[in-house]
Order: sequence, then C-alpha cells, then structure tokens
Amino acid sequence: MIVLFLILNPVIDIFTKDIEIKKHSINYLKIMLISVIPWAIFQPLAAVFQGTGHTKFGMYCHFGRVWIFRVPFILIFENLLVLYEFSIWYSMLFSNLFALVFSFVLYKRVDWEKKV
Repeated sequence: MIVLFLILNPVIDIFTKDIEIKKHSINYLKIMLISVIPWAIFQPLAAVFQGTGHTKFGMYCHFGRVWIFRVPFILIFENLLVLYEFSIWYSMLFSNLFALVFSFVLYKRVDWEKKV
C-alpha cells in the first residue's frame, strides 16, 4: 500500500491519460489506501468473535460498520458538507475507523470466561 501510494501517478498513467479521470482516480486511491489499514485490523478482530463463538458481537461489528457508521456518514458528507463523490470515499474511511474502535471496545468488554 505504501509503495502504491507513492507511485500513484505512474500507475494511473498505465490506464488513462485523461486529466480528469486521473484526478479522481488519485483522490479515490489515496483515501482507499488509507481506509484499508483500519479495515485490515478490524476484520481479524471481528473474526475473533466468530471463532470464539461470540457471534452476536461479530454481527454487531459488521452491522455497525455499514448501518451505524457508513450510511450516516454518507448522508452527513453529502447533504451537510456537499462533498459529492468524496462523500462515499470518506464515509468508507471513517466507518472503517469507527468500526475498528467499536470492535476494540467490544473486544475489551467481552467476558471471555463466559461459555457461549
């Protein structure tokens, strides 16, 4: 991700020379490459709940990432801040961040000694 982040221009040049498409592609990829980091930490953390039989907490994490965090962020970014396509891109970044924090808080609060 770091390497791709550093060489976005040459990589995008492989696919298009159009300035407008390049601008949007670079903006999108910069946000998504950052967004992958919290998502990559969130996924195994949420999977711990599944693997240990605490499936309702895994469900809370995945449900929360999309419906509690992402959808409201899209509405806020689009309707209040009018960020256009950035609304979706930033909502993905922030929903992944908030879901990571949420799942970490759940992870710390689960009674792991309790049988499920």
